[in-house]
Amino acid sequence: MHIGFILPEYPHENVATTGGIGTSVRNVALSLTRTGYTVSVFVYSQDETKIFHDGVIKVHKIQQQVSKLYLTWYTNRKYIQNYIQRYVVEDTIDVLEAPDWTGITAFMKFSIPLVIRLNGSDTYFCHLDGRKVKPKNAFFEKKALRNADKIISASDFTAQKTKELFKLNTIIDTV
Repeated sequence: MHIGFILPEYPHENVATTGGIGTSVRNVALSLTRTGYTVSVFVYSQDETKIFHDGVIKVHKIQQQVSKLYLTWYTNRKYIQNYIQRYVVEDTIDVLEAPDWTGITAFMKFSIPLVIRLNGSDTYFCHLDGRKVKPKNAFFEKKALRNADKIISASDFTAQKTKELFKLNTIIDTV
């Protein structure tokens, strides 16, 4: 089985941004490859488009697109979608996973299942911290969650709080 991860960050010297989600996924990816899975990582909002290998993990840096149409949020998502879909077909990827953070997969459609992993969205953390969430982030996160083929969560608390905040009527499995 070939699993693709869509990420805003990844812990490697060739990637501009790094952090908790990327580090966590890298650890999972390394474990998966040791048990026979193939893993590709798609890191969006980068300074260039480039493919390299982190050991056995194929890493795609996807350059941030700029649009003069004032719809950069949409055109960039479609660019990312089309880029990933090309490799879904070319590399025979079976399933994609993306984080809930900022709802990057809102308005994306793929020919294979898309799983969203709840680690805590911006809406979720703003709620817990008593801060006001940016309306665009809440909108994109809700759209991405509603369009996912499956939602999984890092904890039961995160799953239940996310269901409540986004008024979801879906089953969320805790991993």
